Amino acid sequence: TSEQFKLVDVRLAFPVLGVPKPFREGQTPRFEATFLLDPTKEAHKAQVSAMKKAIKELAIAAYGEIPDAIASGENVALHNNVRADGTQVRKYAGYEGMYYLVTAQPADVVDRKAKPQVPIIIRVPDGGIDYYKGQPPVVDRNKRAVREGQREYPYGGCYVNALISFWAQRLSAGYGPRINCNLLAVQFARDGETFSGRAE
Repeated sequence: TSEQFKLVDVRLAFPVLGVPKPFREGQTPRFEATFLLDPTKEAHKAQVSAMKKAIKELAIAAYGEIPDAIASGENVALHNNVRADGTQVRKYAGYEGMYYLVTAQPADVVDRKAKPQVPIIIRVPDGGIDYYKGQPPVVDRNKRAVREGQREYPYGGCYVNALISFWAQRLSAGYGPRINCNLLAVQFARDGETFSGRAE
């Protein structure tokens, strides 16, 4: 696993922060978020550069070299949405000209052999808010925990700060080298134009 990175004032897309969902049927439910970074902004440009460096170092440590699939940017969590010919990889709202970082964090489950897998819920006494074991913290600007429906709960299109780390996928049957990214925490930073029809 790489060092932790703090992303500052990045745009949030496709958040799954409250109730974990499996990426595919039968897989472990997980929390997800994609973060958009604007390479025309110096702060974001520096963060992208630092993450690229960490990805290369992690690949060398894990595989003894930088595999072609990682060097090309194909099998990594961080992607440039602009191809060499200037066309856009993903044509979603807000993605034009951006880098996008795909992150996830699996929830702890009762039994990984069970189908479907059931996430473990931590019950909080005295009127506290229940949460899922393994759930990344989600907080407001004042670092207070927030839940869906509450003020400053992060939504697709808003701007957030986030804590992430990279990890190298083990080589096994059916899986090649890949650098993935863990979602460790999300903090609401400011409002933005919603991607999902949320009222501003």
